[in-house]
Amino acid sequence: MCSFPAAGQVRAATILGAMGAPVSAFHSHKALRRHLGWSIEEERSGTSVQRERLSRSGNRHARRALRIWAWCLVSPKLPWAPFRAYYERLLAPPSSKRRAVALGHLSSKLITVLWHCMTNHQPYDAQRLATDMHLPLQATG
Repeated sequence: MCSFPAAGQVRAATILGAMGAPVSAFHSHKALRRHLGWSIEEERSGTSVQRERLSRSGNRHARRALRIWAWCLVSPKLPWAPFRAYYERLLAPPSSKRRAVALGHLSSKLITVLWHCMTNHQPYDAQRLATDMHLPLQATG
């Protein structure tokens, strides 16, 4: 997990501690997101869905650590990473998401990549992630 950009020992320990079980206990990245408290719930009234928001279930410490990690990943002080390009793509037209929503999507992507790396026992690979997200490879240097 420490192979990820901006992932220090304290952040890794916080997220691993919030998992509370080995990654093999989670059958999918969606199950891990739900456990860490980074899933979507709908506010409903009758048959209409009024809005979607981040669930309040799960570990609040993990949610905070993920939010701070996402902020660090988009910081211009860090070297370029595919996660920042993903964030910039979300902010650009035609989707033009709000910054908070884009950070939420980035955190969700981070959990997905983390789950895949831990499940396959592979370190984080920026080149592979850039290729999978259809980003230009020359920008990953």
